[in-house]
Formats: sequence, C-alpha cells, structure tokens
Amino acid sequence: MHLGADLGSISVNLVLLDDEYNVVEDHYIRHKGQPVKALAAGVDDVLGRHPAGQIKSLTVPGSGGKLASDISGATFANEIVAQTAAVGRLYPNVHTVVEIGGQASKLIILGEDEKT
Repeated sequence: MHLGADLGSISVNLVLLDDEYNVVEDHYIRHKGQPVKALAAGVDDVLGRHPAGQIKSLTVPGSGGKLASDISGATFANEIVAQTAAVGRLYPNVHTVVEIGGQASKLIILGEDEKT
C-alpha cells in the first residue's frame, strides 16, 4: 500500500491506496496551526490498523510537504505534478482540473502528453 499526506494551510489530508490505486481509507484532519503534529497523529492512526511493513511509501505534497519530508524521511512531490499524474491515471478523460485550497487556487489544463 501507499500513503499520501497533503499538508495544507488548514488541514492534513491522508489517503491510503492499495497497489491498484484503490482508496483503502482517507482522512481529513484540521491541524489548528500544528500541521506536523496532526500529520504524526494521522500516520500513527493509520499504522494502528495497517502495520508499517504493509506500507511501501509515504509521499507528501502541499504547502508543508517539504518540511514534512525533511522531518519524516517521506518523499516530497510537487503538488501540480502529483495532481496531474493522479488525474491522468484515474480519470484519463478529464482535461481540466480546478483546485481551490485554503491559501491558493490552481487551474491545470491537461494535454495528451500529461496523460501518458
């Protein structure tokens, strides 16, 4: 399985995927100004149900992703690249992504090159 953790300006969002990219579980945690603490609590919660040996990777994008990767040893991923890859894999017919977050908004227009 693979664990993704997005540290945003308001919340920590966790998603656990199996090897076929099916969502096993997902969590939205308001971090109340303490994103690293909320991330640690969320990961501990997931590990309580799924031993660490079952989880092959931890990847963190988002506004706090670089900090989290430095602290935890997780892989940092640029959020635009991560969103583009996920949409291309999970929703190949989608050509436009609009993300509205707590601190920024993004418009991603996908061409055929991004979908392969």
